[in-house]
Amino acid sequence: MLFAAEAKKGRVLKFCLLSLTLVRNAVSFFLAKIYDLFYFFTSVLVLRAPVFCYSCGKLKDCLQVAGIYEETTYSN
Repeated sequence: MLFAAEAKKGRVLKFCLLSLTLVRNAVSFFLAKIYDLFYFFTSVLVLRAPVFCYSCGKLKDCLQVAGIYEETTYSN
């Protein structure tokens, strides 16, 4: 009888630890996703903000000003 009670207590303890681990993993997963979305939107807003280019006198994306990609121009 005592062995059965200890075995039940052990199963309950394992179940509680497993439940806490699953809850902790789920919370950390969702916090990481929220952080990723926050980082993505802030980086998009910062990187895509228009910047005044002193060489041509126009507003451009700061990626163009930094020379990360070239602006396509067609000459006639």
